[in-house]
Amino acid sequence: MNPVIKVSQNVSPIPTIPAPPPQSLNPDSRLPTPDSRLPTPDSLD
Repeated sequence: MNPVIKVSQNVSPIPTIPAPPPQSLNPDSRLPTPDSRLPTPDSLD
């Protein structure tokens, strides 16, 4: 029964880890300040 509890705890953190990765992959969503702050390319056009 001891190992079963450990496995359950391990399963909990696993689904939580995959959540942050998506944000890291989306630098635009994570750092939307530089994009909105530096709209020069669009304005220059």
